[in-house]
Formats: sequence, structure tokens, C-alpha cells
Amino acid sequence: MFVTILFMLSIESTIIVTLIACTVISFINLFYINKFNDKTKAAFFSTMITLSLLTVFIFAVEHSAMIQGFGEEQEEEINAFSLYVGIDFAKIAICTIIKTLNFLK
Repeated sequence: MFVTILFMLSIESTIIVTLIACTVISFINLFYINKFNDKTKAAFFSTMITLSLLTVFIFAVEHSAMIQGFGEEQEEEINAFSLYVGIDFAKIAICTIIKTLNFLK
């Protein structure tokens, strides 16, 4: 997880880094614990299919709901700070949702 955050800082596409990290974490969790057998392979492929479908769904929901940045209720708290941080909060929100769903499985 820590290495993923470091890669997100240096690479432009945070969503690609998140998907690669989720794939690697799923691979390690499934194959290290259960070894290589047919059931583990099926579980890994179903995890990848689920991750792909959820990513498409998350993109659609995020773009239609426009969840990004700071809310109006946080205006007083962040008034002293610069609002230009150089981060696309929409991508960070998508990455957070994907990682959360990957770790809940």
C-alpha cells in the first residue's frame, strides 16, 4: 500500500497505478495463501472481472455525481490554505473507492 502511494506521486495516471496495485495484491493474497490450483485461478479471474466491472461503474457514478475536492462545510477550515494543490481529486476519489472495494473482498 505504501509503495502504491509513492508510485501515485511520481506517475501521472493514478488510476492505472491503483488497478495494477489491486491486481498484485489480489495475486499475492490468493496464490500465496492457497497455492496454484484451479479454484484459486478461478477466484483470481473472477476478482479481476469484478474489479473491471466495478471500475466502469465507479467511473460512471463519480462523473455523474461529481464527487471531488472540498465541500462547502469545509470552507472555513481550509480558508488559510492554497486551494491549488495540483491533484485531481476526482481521480483520488476513484482510486480510494477502488482500493476500498479491493480490500473488502
